Formats: sequence, structure tokens, C-alpha cells
Amino acid sequence: MGDKRRERVLLEEFLLDSGLVREGWAIASAGERPDFTCCGPGTSKVGVEVTEVLETTTGCARAGEADLSGRIRETIAGFLPSVGARGAVIDGHVDGLPRRRSDADGLVQNLREHLHQHGQALAVDRGVVDVSFHFPWGVISRITRLDHLGSVFLMDDRPSAARPATTVRTAPEIEAALETSVLRKVSLASGYDRSFPLWLVLRNPYDHVGCVSDDVRERVSRTNGQVFERVYLYNRKLNTTDASPPQPVVIRVL
Repeated sequence: MGDKRRERVLLEEFLLDSGLVREGWAIASAGERPDFTCCGPGTSKVGVEVTEVLETTTGCARAGEADLSGRIRETIAGFLPSVGARGAVIDGHVDGLPRRRSDADGLVQNLREHLHQHGQALAVDRGVVDVSFHFPWGVISRITRLDHLGSVFLMDDRPSAARPATTVRTAPEIEAALETSVLRKVSLASGYDRSFPLWLVLRNPYDHVGCVSDDVRERVSRTNGQVFERVYLYNRKLNTTDASPPQPVVIRVL
């Protein structure tokens, strides 16, 4: 099943499981940014983005990736005050790891030189550095200044099919991924058709998150700004062979 067909099936099931079908909501058309347009009661119309809540990483590589990611994040966070910035989104990915931690020591200095050369593009909010920074274990493809975030976040820029397989995650990891997923979509806001309000549906393949804490809701709200009118976490296991699969759960986050 192609990605768009899969997203459509997922959205159709979401509308049923959430009870929105009973309110009169239905898919009107498919598109890009947002993925779909839905029509509701009367003349109501919204754009809907459908995506996975979990970024995929292999468990054995998390520590090494976290170390590289931490160095990148800290270096860019250290540069931002020099251009008056308070937050940014870094698009890129790690596709390898150094054999020894010390092998990555030159990464920080090279990244600083890259920022010194190209970082003035971040002198205005929503400014973008789109000159790629390549290092032996990955690449930073884009840095976008977003002051309202108040921090620096890293986003995986690879297509879903090119990412490593997902491993089982804990409830706190899923909650953290929820915030990250919203951030990833917010960083693309300039490319969305804003003719109608936007909703975001995030599928979670696990069933052990039955609610979202007020603290997580507050962080997601701060990350979202005013981009998405509604954000849903949709606990829905796909392609299951379980005789008694878990019932889908819809959690409205915003």
C-alpha cells in the first residue's frame, strides 16, 4: 500500500474511531501540506496532516546518536545568541557512528566554522541556513530559526522508508516523541495551505499511552504556537495478526 493510500485509510479509521464521522466529518480530497481536506457540519472545512508519532531509531545506536546529536545541538545553541536568536530546528540525520568518541572531536570546530560562514542567515526569525554541513557520520541539511521555541531541536530529514526500524518505546518516550512530532510539523508551517484551520493526527503504534499529562499538553501547546487548531494522538496498531488486537484510542492533545 502506498504512503498516501495508507494515510487515507488511517484518516478514515481515525474519523470513525474518534466519533467525528457521526458529527458529519468526511474526507473531501487528498493533497500535499496538508495531506487531506475534510468537510464537516455545514460549511466547516479543515486541512489535516497525518503522520507517525515515532521517529525510528535502533536501540543499540541510541547512546552514540545521542552523543553526536548533543554535540550538534549544543554547538548551534551556543551560536544562536551571537545573532540574537532564541530557538532553532535542525534538519539532518546520523547514519553512522564513530568508532571512538574522541573521533568526533573535530565535528564541533568544523560546525562552528560552518556557522561562522553561513550563520548570518539566522539573524532574523524564521531565517534559514540551507547550505548543507556534511560530517563523516551524517549531515545537517537545514537550520531554521524559530524563536518561539526557546530551544534547539533536531529533526530527522530522511524519508520514512529510509529510517531504521522502530523499537518498542516506553510511555515517556512516546510523550517526548509527541512533542517532537508536533515541532517537526510546525517547522514546515510556511509550506502549508492555510486557507482553512489545520488539524494534526499522530498515529501511535502502541496502546500503553492512555492519556497525556497536563505538562505534556502545555509543552505541545507552546511548541505548536497557533499552527494547528487541533492535535490528536491516535493509538492504532496496523497490520496486526493478533486474534484480539487492542482497541484504537483517540486522545485529543490540543
